[in-house]
Amino acid sequence: MTSALFVFLALAAPDPGIEKSRAYAFEWLKQLPDFLCDQSAQRMKGTGSRDDWHLVDTIDTEVSYSGGKERYRLLRRNGSPVTGDKMVGTRSMGSSGEFATALRYLFSPDVSAGFRYKRMEKIRKLRLVRFDYEVKRENSHWSIGIQSMYSPGYAGSVWVEEETGRIHRLTMETRDFPKDFPVRSSFFQLDYQEAVIGGQPFLMPSRSVLQACDRMGLCDRKEITFTNYRKFTAESQLVP
Repeated sequence: MTSALFVFLALAAPDPGIEKSRAYAFEWLKQLPDFLCDQSAQRMKGTGSRDDWHLVDTIDTEVSYSGGKERYRLLRRNGSPVTGDKMVGTRSMGSSGEFATALRYLFSPDVSAGFRYKRMEKIRKLRLVRFDYEVKRENSHWSIGIQSMYSPGYAGSVWVEEETGRIHRLTMETRDFPKDFPVRSSFFQLDYQEAVIGGQPFLMPSRSVLQACDRMGLCDRKEITFTNYRKFTAESQLVP
């Protein structure tokens, strides 16, 4: 696959690069150990322009993954320790998208994402294969909204190692909303970098960006960084 032209991947002959990444994604989930990490989220508002973002607040949270579940413990808001009820929420693995859900849905057979090869690109000095893809609305699992939810069709890209299929970045973007739905557009990006957990290296989420704009042109943006990965042990303390 040396051509810069799109090469559409037929279901009868799936691309070897995509099949490597599909196998990697599901094996990654099976081998993922119980862990803790720190999550820092900056919430902003603006008009979507690069220089027009205003910080609303910063939320620092401890994320724990144990027994197939994520738990979120609120630590600080705008740098000040939070007292009282510190549990932000409990969800099954990756329900907020940063860990496994995005990969699982992207490569799931029932989503039937249509992949096409684009070109080799460099990300953080790594030479990666970029595949563009599209998911039809009837197969979408990406739910967006606040009071009412909608699952739009969407498109995006995934950047993978050619030899191993390891995934370093994926994006999702859409404007496929009903005219009466408050959201006009939405964008999601997730970056992975190597982290050591229990002495073993894993590609783990390092940064995510979620942005949604309404029909008036006002946008909400959340930038999250994930740091300080460590192994979850029986001695680790969780808030019930």
